[in-house]
Amino acid sequence: MSSVNVLPPSAPPAEIENQLYSNLPADNFPLTEISRIEKEISGEVEHYRLVLKKYKKARKAVHYSAVGLGAVAAALSSGAIAASITGVGVVVGAPVAGVAASTGAASTSLKVFNKKLDLKVD
Repeated sequence: MSSVNVLPPSAPPAEIENQLYSNLPADNFPLTEISRIEKEISGEVEHYRLVLKKYKKARKAVHYSAVGLGAVAAALSSGAIAASITGVGVVVGAPVAGVAASTGAASTSLKVFNKKLDLKVD
């Protein structure tokens, strides 16, 4: 194989490259500003990705708490109604109904808080 068949290199020799770019100031060069902005934006993206992950975990915990409290409130209220119907169970049914009402209120407030978390996640 002779040297005639070899293609010339695509990049210019180093001497020519140094002559072309020697007069550019390194501190005002736009690429340094672009790379600084890119690093800043990628840092912000990573920060917000972690914040989103935390919000999703909190939203999931609040959702399951609200559903659990709602189920407890439904069970307690039906138990209070059943105890009150028997006549003698009114003494027991009234406090159970109060507990059911408070857990229902807690469930409702957690549902409202979950809606606010949904807005923040979106």
